[in-house]
Amino acid sequence: MFVRKKNNPIGVVSVQIIDKSGGKYKVLDIAKTITTVKIKLQESKETLSKTMLITPKHKSIAQIFKPNFWENS
Repeated sequence: MFVRKKNNPIGVVSVQIIDKSGGKYKVLDIAKTITTVKIKLQESKETLSKTMLITPKHKSIAQIFKPNFWENS
């Protein structure tokens, strides 16, 4: 399993989780079930975010949510 990161022209980053089994590559739908909650604090204008990783499959890709993961991509 590996992660593919794509940048599009308007600055949005797309992430695909790819699995290679049986000699074929398959994009996994696991990323569609992950939810990130963002809230903006009214007084300080600070934005907080929390990504919900609930299932064992979610936890298997948890490394992509670490702050330093994308620095070398």
